Amino acid sequence: MPRIGTQEDAHATGDQPIDLGIVTVQTIGASVGAAVLAAILQSNASHHVGASARAFADTFWWALAATALTPVPALLLSLRRREGR
Repeated sequence: MPRIGTQEDAHATGDQPIDLGIVTVQTIGASVGAAVLAAILQSNASHHVGASARAFADTFWWALAATALTPVPALLLSLRRREGR
């Protein structure tokens, strides 16, 4: 299992320091996102009995919509960091 380096490891190798808060949020966010998509797929599969392709297609559109919305908070965070400098 890969080990997350420490701040000292990053400093010794010249890499950027690791922000464990960001790593934690990304890990939890990925888990929650996968669970939400699984729930959407299960719901669609129960509504479209015998048409699993339709259930997967509907779930794909939910995933695409969620992905399309991610640049908005990323842009807002980027602008906030610039103002803070």
